[in-house]
Amino acid sequence: MIDNKSIKTISKEELFNHAYEYYSNGEYEKAFAIYKNLAGQEDAYAQWCLGNMYERGKGVEQNDIEACNWYKKAAEQGNVDAQNFLGFMYENGRGVKQDYDEAFKWYKKAAEQEDRDSQLSLGHFYENGLGVDQNYTEAAIWYRKAAEAGDPCAQYYLSNLYNMGNGVEQDIAETMKWCKKSADQGFPMAQNDLGFMYCNGLGVEQDYQEGLKWFMKAAEQELPVAQNNIGLMYSEGNGVEQDYEESMKWYQKSANQNDAAAQNALGYFYIKGWGCSQDYSQGFDWIKKSAEQNDIDGIDSLGECYYYGWGIDVDYKQAIALFEKSAEFGNPASYYNLARCYFHGHGVDKDVDKAKELARKAKELDDTIADTEGILK
Repeated sequence: MIDNKSIKTISKEELFNHAYEYYSNGEYEKAFAIYKNLAGQEDAYAQWCLGNMYERGKGVEQNDIEACNWYKKAAEQGNVDAQNFLGFMYENGRGVKQDYDEAFKWYKKAAEQEDRDSQLSLGHFYENGLGVDQNYTEAAIWYRKAAEAGDPCAQYYLSNLYNMGNGVEQDIAETMKWCKKSADQGFPMAQNDLGFMYCNGLGVEQDYQEGLKWFMKAAEQELPVAQNNIGLMYSEGNGVEQDYEESMKWYQKSANQNDAAAQNALGYFYIKGWGCSQDYSQGFDWIKKSAEQNDIDGIDSLGECYYYGWGIDVDYKQAIALFEKSAEFGNPASYYNLARCYFHGHGVDKDVDKAKELARKAKELDDTIADTEGILK
């Protein structure tokens, strides 16, 4: 064992080797003692290691303030890892007051040293205007650097920029290319988006089976939006045999993770008795959860609960308020539900002309909306 006396007679290289061995074996206090000695000699790498041990509480009581102190010492000497970690601490307000300007400064220093994690963070800061004016072109530049270095998150964000045409010319082929690279590395959001592209024939020939494969990969990583998408495929019978019980299973998984779209779908399944015993109370509760997250379909469905008395007493006034709220976001179903209220005089004075106007608006937004009430006849 190395003690305070022997530590002075051992070379720096040997000390680092011992510290690494101690750390790897879980002997953190011994590793900490060596790093502290070397950090006191102004060794930047040891200072970064010491900061990291303070941040993680390894061999010493966890202390973000001390972590930042040592990260800063190392960062000022040009240690790239310390610069990146210091940027993270400023970004998240750990051990220091949250300061996006400072975070940007340190991320940029590390990014210019080809640190791909910092390049990713710098792209995020430019894309969202954190500590710097929003600039999609710069975001694309830094995401690309990290993406080309193999970072799956950067590859995914770069694909999104190509999809939206932000900072780069909109290009579905580039969207697919970078999304696929990210998905192949197991990044769940990219796997979900790739599944969506296959199911909708975006940048690739439509292939529901391939889409389902990628949704499944993301769902296995517990990504709720992918679980919801699988539920939708089984609900509509896209690429699979329609199966409400299987659909409900996936909606339940997603809803349990607070996915608003899945909560709304699950609630509707309970109300209709699809794949389960009909249960208006459960249906209302799940739809309410969705609406409380401001999901426009959930808000519309909650309006229908009040309109039809599904799991709650009929209340036309409340139904209209919810239909109007959802319609403000351009939900065609809500426009038609409002048309129904005016057509029948439910909660409002009967006004057939107003009903026709609202029904036409619903049709303009979605020509598949069925005129079930015969309002436009």
